[in-house]
Amino acid sequence: MNSTSQPAAGTEGVAAVVQRSEERLAVGRTVRAATRVRVSKRVVTEQVTFTVPVRREELVVEYEPLEPGSIPDLPQLPEPGAGFTIVLHEERVTVGTETVAVERVHVAVTRRQGHAVLREDLLREHVQLDDPATS
Repeated sequence: MNSTSQPAAGTEGVAAVVQRSEERLAVGRTVRAATRVRVSKRVVTEQVTFTVPVRREELVVEYEPLEPGSIPDLPQLPEPGAGFTIVLHEERVTVGTETVAVERVHVAVTRRQGHAVLREDLLREHVQLDDPATS
């Protein structure tokens, strides 16, 4: 604060001039880096359980009682004791994996406007006249 008391030039009947000053608040904004964000993706292993029906062939042997005196129609079999082979089949579960795209993620920056409340003490000069004649 700068307060001076001096006679003003060219003023008649004025004993002194006092300059009164006050502070003014200048408010501005600056932009600065506030946060750094890193975007990355990671692969996690997830255990899944599926129930898959599978089939297999089984050998079924049926015995039929024969009527006495009947001659059944039998297919030609190999010689006794030689036996024969039957191939039985079964289904087995096969598993394979493939990577497919399932989602696209977009990342964007938005600006939000808020308000900041500032409280500041400013100095202001007051001029007071102490006149002994009025006291």
